[in-house]
Amino acid sequence: MIFQKKINFIKIIEIMETYFSNNMKLQSRIINGNVLKQKQKKRFNFFGSIIYKNNKNPCCGGCYIGNNIFISAAHCLYDINAHDITIQFNKKNITASGISYTVQKIIIHPQFDEKTLNNDIAIVYLNGTPSSRGINKLNLPPSPIVNIVNKVNRTAVIMGYGLVKNKGNSSYYLRMARIKIISRLSKMNKYHSGEITDKMILAGNFKKLSNPNDNKDACIGDSGGPMFTNYENRKYLIGLISWGYQCAKDGYPGVYTKVSEFVSWIKNSTGI
Repeated sequence: MIFQKKINFIKIIEIMETYFSNNMKLQSRIINGNVLKQKQKKRFNFFGSIIYKNNKNPCCGGCYIGNNIFISAAHCLYDINAHDITIQFNKKNITASGISYTVQKIIIHPQFDEKTLNNDIAIVYLNGTPSSRGINKLNLPPSPIVNIVNKVNRTAVIMGYGLVKNKGNSSYYLRMARIKIISRLSKMNKYHSGEITDKMILAGNFKKLSNPNDNKDACIGDSGGPMFTNYENRKYLIGLISWGYQCAKDGYPGVYTKVSEFVSWIKNSTGI
């Protein structure tokens, strides 16, 4: 996978495009979204950026879930040395530093498959507790509400600094988009049988199939970022931006790691 390459951010992006083009998959991707307002920045400050070495631009996103634990996609962190990255919260823009934490260790899900991106989730232990500096946590979904928060057509939010259009530029400011969970049986889903496993969930916002430019989706650089939903005045993490065919392409919604499938693993690993 791409992040086995220990290189600068610009080269990572170039390799992402080449690799996923050749494999019909693009590293996940916020298109047709909006720049966060000030109030939203404060409420959603659980979003964090993964910074590799001395690069200012983030290579991936993720989210804070409490204690000193940060969650992201495994493909963002596979074969990466914990000492080579920092996690930054409350960035004013893509190059700002924000509140920064070094990393103690990284745990990649033991069954992560770098070819299919099944079990695409990783735990990052921070050297410090973000909640002590005003960072909100994003809640893991408890068993009683899993079917509710994962329900088809439920509205969710995605965030990131990724490309704002397919083969476009990264967003200078953090962007968000509201999307909906999509059934595997939907006419919007043209993925081949078997590509979407039980550990994945589909989501996107397709308005008119006749207009390929009005869809909302993630794009390159958004990988690992949270997909979350509101339920009874609490925000729950239901997905992690994982992969997809191109960006905002009709019939190919974003594919997200289905977080509810990993709650027990996260709790057993972290004690949260």
